[in-house]
Parts: sequence; C-alpha cells; structure tokens
Amino acid sequence: MNYRFLLLFWLVGLGFTTNLFAQTPVDSCTRTTSANQPPAAFEAYDVATGRRLDAFCQGQFVRFAPNPTRNLPATVVVLYDTTRCSNPAGSVFTITSRPGRVSVYENAQNSDPTAPSGTLYVRRYAVYGTPKPVVTARPCSAGIVEVTIAAPNSPGPKYNHYAIRIGNGPLVSNVQPGTASYPIPTGGPTTVTVTGSYDAVQCTGSETVTFTPLPAPQTPAIQRIAARSGSLDFQFAALQPEFRYELQIASGSAYTTLATLPTSSGPTFTLPSAPLSGRYRLRLISPCQISTLDYPSAPVATTTLRAVSVSGRNVLQWSFLDSASVSSYEITRDGARLAVVSGPSRYIDTLVSCGTTYQYRVTATRGAVTSASDLASVQTISTLAPPTPRLVASFNLRNQVELTATTPRTPTSGQLTFTRDGQNIATTAVRTLRDSTLAPGAGACYTVRLLDVCGNRSADSPPACPPLLTAQAADPLGSSASLTWSALRGPDPAAPVNYRLLTLAADGTVLASRAVSGSTELDQQPASNRQVLRYRLEASGGGLPAGTVSYSNIATVARRISIVLPTAFSPNGDGLNDVLEVKGRYLDKFKFVVVDRNGQEVFRGTDRTQTWDGRVRNNPPVPGAYAWRFEATDETGQVIVQNGTITIVR
Repeated sequence: MNYRFLLLFWLVGLGFTTNLFAQTPVDSCTRTTSANQPPAAFEAYDVATGRRLDAFCQGQFVRFAPNPTRNLPATVVVLYDTTRCSNPAGSVFTITSRPGRVSVYENAQNSDPTAPSGTLYVRRYAVYGTPKPVVTARPCSAGIVEVTIAAPNSPGPKYNHYAIRIGNGPLVSNVQPGTASYPIPTGGPTTVTVTGSYDAVQCTGSETVTFTPLPAPQTPAIQRIAARSGSLDFQFAALQPEFRYELQIASGSAYTTLATLPTSSGPTFTLPSAPLSGRYRLRLISPCQISTLDYPSAPVATTTLRAVSVSGRNVLQWSFLDSASVSSYEITRDGARLAVVSGPSRYIDTLVSCGTTYQYRVTATRGAVTSASDLASVQTISTLAPPTPRLVASFNLRNQVELTATTPRTPTSGQLTFTRDGQNIATTAVRTLRDSTLAPGAGACYTVRLLDVCGNRSADSPPACPPLLTAQAADPLGSSASLTWSALRGPDPAAPVNYRLLTLAADGTVLASRAVSGSTELDQQPASNRQVLRYRLEASGGGLPAGTVSYSNIATVARRISIVLPTAFSPNGDGLNDVLEVKGRYLDKFKFVVVDRNGQEVFRGTDRTQTWDGRVRNNPPVPGAYAWRFEATDETGQVIVQNGTITIVR
C-alpha cells in the first residue's frame, strides 16, 4: 500500500515542572490517536549533527522522519503543524522557545480512495531550557575567589552538572550548585564562566561574570575607646570596605567576637550593652563565607572609673589594664579639664563644694590611642567647715558701700551672712550686697560668713573697711583743700596699701589723679573754675585680689559764689567805665536785675557776657542811682542773694 505520512508537530507553550510531567495541550487540531501504536512510529534528529533525539533543547533545530524499521518510503513524509492547523513547508522545525512538553503526531492515510484507511500516532518530547546560570563571584583574598551557583530563576529543569573556569585557568567539571572557593590564575582575566548541562540531553547554558580583586589588606587600628552609658564608642583608623571586620574581646589568651561591623559603619561604631572592662581588638577577615584572612589590630584596654566623696573631697580611682605603658591620664570635671597626671591611678579633687554633684571622666593616653572612661557622678558631702570667705568693701559714686564676697570651692551655693560693725545686715545667697542704710559721712567695717548646703558654717572673714575720706577748705576762699582719710582694711591687714587721690567731675568722671601716702594731703592748687571740689581715694593692696581696688566715699569742698560790682560807671563813650558788667567767682548761672527809682526793670543779665550801657529802651543814659539784685544757686543747691546800688555819672 502507498501511505502518506502526516507528522503533526505540536509546539504549545506549557507549564513545565522539574520532573517533566506532560500536560494536556489545548489545541483545536487535537486528534484521537490510533490503537496499537508502534514503540517508535517516527524519530526526531538534530539538524546540525544528525543525532537521534529523545528530548529537545530550547531553540534546537529538529528534523522528523519515520522509524527506519517500518520500511516506508521517505518521499511520502509530510509534516503538519497542529498549532496552526496547517501543513508547513519543509521538515525542519525550531523547538519552542519555552521549556516544557511538546507532542508530535503522525497521521498516515491510504492514498487509495477505494480503500481508505489510516493511523494517527503521537510521541511526547521533553524540552529542556538553556537559561544562563545564576552566578555571583566575590574575591576573598589575594588569589582566591568565592563562586556561588544558584538555581535558575526562570521556570524549567535545573542543570544536573556545572563546569567552572576561573580566568584562563583549567575547566573544573561536575560542580554542584552552592558556594565554593577557587584559586585565581595569575596574569589572566578576572572572570568566572559557569556552564550548566543535563544528563538526559546535551543542552547547556553559560554565564560569565567579572570580579575585582581585593586590595592588599591593611592591619586595622583602634584609635579611641570611650564608655558611654553602658555602651562603648569606638573610633578606628580608615577601614577597607572590601573586607569584613569583627570586634572582639579578650577571653584569657583567646578572643571572642562580640559584633560584626556593618559594611557602611565607617570609622566609628557603638557597641551597646558592652562589657566595660576588658581588652578589645578589631579583626580584618575575608568578605567570603569561609575566611582565609586574619589581620587583628593591637588590643586596646578600657578605662573604668569610680568616684566617692570623703570629708569634703572627691576621691577618683580608676583602672586601665595596660597602665604600664600609659603616657598620661587626663581628668575632666563637668566637661572641663581638671588635671593631667601620669603614673598613679588615684586623684583627690579638693576644689569642690559640699552638696554639689560633679561628673568626672578619665582618659588614658597610650601613644596615639586614647581610652576614655564612662562618666562617674558624685555629690560632695562633708562635716567640715567651709573655707573662710574673702570680702571686699568699696564706696560707689552715691556714697553707698558695695560688698563683694568670694567663697572658695562654692562660687554660688550656700547662704552668706553680712555684718556691719558686728551687727547682721543681710543673709542672702548672692555674693554681692549694697549697704544703702549707712549714714552719710560714716565709716564702717564689714565681715561675712558662709553656711554651706551641708549645714557647715565657716569662720568670719577678716574685717573689710573701706577708707573714709573727709575734705575741707584750708582757707576762707577755698584756694586750697585739706584732705584726711582712714586706712583701708583688706583681707590681709599686714599687706601694704597704696593710695591714689582722684579729682572728679560732677558726673563722677576722673579729672586728675596722683599717688598719695599716709593719711593726709593738702591740695594747694585745686581747679579754679569749679565751685565744688570733689575728691575720692582709690586704695589697692591690703590683700585685695589682683586688679581689685577699694574706693572711699566722695568728699566735697563747696566754695562760696561771690560777685564784684563797682558803685558807679560813666557810659559817656570815653572808653572808661562805659558799661556795667558782673564779675566774680563761679558765675556759671545767675540772674542780675537793675531797677530805677520807680521800681521799673531797666536791665537783666544771666551770664557774664551780658553788660549794661545805661540805656533804657534805647534812650540815652539818665544819670542817677539805680538798685540791683543778684541771685544764683550753687552746685550744692544753696541759694545766694545779694543787693546793692549803682550810680550813673556823666
């Protein structure tokens, strides 16, 4: 019989499982197969090699032909594509681009129309995908690269075997998925090529990735350790981000890893809830899973600090495990440097105030490395009397005494009691006081004592007595002034005292000054243009703090205003006694009035530049007697009034 073979090549996109189970295709051209199908009605062949195929590779060129044992003429083979329900041209097909199952049908019909018959046979083939293997390469150290092979991300069968080539090195076969390390050949490319293959079919997929060799590792260094509220802050020398770092603590002769630093941590790292006493080191290791590098830093010890208060003193005791090689210890109190010591691990702070809480930190320096303790807080307690205050007393420009107390160790705390001549005048926490109740012209001596916050009382300070100055005119006109003062009493009565005599303006500005000694002085040339002379004494020494002075009160000498007027003048134009002018001393502001015999005002002057030429409302002078009145208020507020007569003659 003559048969015409019709091979139905069914390429339908199917879901594909790892065990290649067939799924029922959805195809409008599906046929019901004939019974008693031969074991191999037809065969598939690789177009390139002619090799018979029992499975296909994704994208492979395949040719179909009847099984040679059936002894059928090849010329009767016709191919049919059921995915399109049409007869394709030729006999070569490209396998579907998706992994899965394909079904191929053979449709054989009798060409004799009088005796029609035929068969419909089917064969199902597995299609294996050829995706690129998922490969990562990470250099581990000089000469070693770590390669990780993962299963393909796309659906389809997994490769049964892999082969790896590093650079231009030898091919390593029968490699399983997972992670392994390989040597890097010298002088070749820095690439990793992985090829996957199957047992059932000669399909392969390949992937090549590149990697950057690691730089030479540098030994890390810890530059600073600082304890902070139960944690440790570390500062390192510059880290190499290509490597991993472990922070370790010494445990006997070995080290225990406490933390692995994040790759983005930079040169600083905080270890929370850390052991605050121990030796730490930073260890550089390989970034790979299996470390082949070990570069530990030099160990750095922590510093621990304890602070207690004993009898008004704060005692600091610290521990630094490598104290034998320490350069120095810096001690800070409330953030400010207190002292730098070397050798001992103990320090006593005596400049403290009872009841005050202080915070201390000790930083050990060992070469270029520092190790800072956590803050240690302590409140000073004591039953001892606080140091005796020091007191400075000085008059201000209003002749009030201003008191300034200095309290060693306790600049602001506690209560001060100020006394004047043995009588309490104020109890206050402030260190300055103005005694505005002192009688004018009186002198006084002051003391102060401190009651600290722990209830301890100091001794009274040495009496502080500002100098008291008196001044009076040495002659009736006040052409000279006699000055007398009491001695300054400062914190140190045995210390010498220096005086300067100051001459002041009405607003307190210093006009002149000169050194004086003893307790008296005669001012023989006071200012001639000032009605009131003002003097002040400036005292230094006597145990006063450097740069501090004590002023006396301001003593004054008020000189009387006086005028000089002629009894007559002759306004006749001869150049002699033509005008009436007011002359005298300290005539700054006054009122001078002239009236005629009828009591009518004919002239008024308020300063020495104003003169009278005898005219009244621009009329010629009228000879005769006129009355005048002079009135002025001096700098002390006293009103001066004088009266008299003046005669106009021809």
